[in-house]
Amino acid sequence: MSPSTVILHNLGAAAAASKRQSLSQNHNHNDSKPSAIVTSSMYHSKSAAAGGFDDEHCGTHLACSTEQESPLLKAEAERCRDDLEILKMMHGVDSPKLAEPLCRLGLLYQHMARDYTTALQHHCEALRILYEAAGSQEPLCKLFARDIAYILVDIGMIHEARAENKIACEKYSEAVRLFGQARIIETDAQLNAAKCGLERVGPHL
Repeated sequence: MSPSTVILHNLGAAAAASKRQSLSQNHNHNDSKPSAIVTSSMYHSKSAAAGGFDDEHCGTHLACSTEQESPLLKAEAERCRDDLEILKMMHGVDSPKLAEPLCRLGLLYQHMARDYTTALQHHCEALRILYEAAGSQEPLCKLFARDIAYILVDIGMIHEARAENKIACEKYSEAVRLFGQARIIETDAQLNAAKCGLERVGPHL
């Protein structure tokens, strides 16, 4: 199985789990609800096993032929957009539920197409929606803090890949702060990705 196919498989599995969760749970944000946000870390280990990830960059670089596999990317991106439109019709254009398909789109462009500009647009839109839904409360409730931190790590990876180390450091640092606020366990993959990112970009500031 190619690295890109592994990514699509894992993103699809995560999306399916998120949909089942949406059907079976109360949709209000609360501290005990599992996150529906899809992250780089969710498929990092499987994709690395397939030979696709550069471990030195902790999952920010995927060695695959985007031209050869662009139909896969297009098909999955279309599914994400379809999910996005359905959620908009069901819950409104600013619903926190939109963050999940937006993050999937961001990850597709981040890791498969390496189109960092488009990836950043999707991640930042997800971030905006969650910040607006969270309101001005400080500290944020645990679930919002956790989901926002998850997205900040992937945004940090994009800036790191662009050698924008100061911005990457800011995103990783804010993610670590929010993970602490959300009381995320130390073994969480995205938390460790943020810490690894800080270790990498720190010496270059």
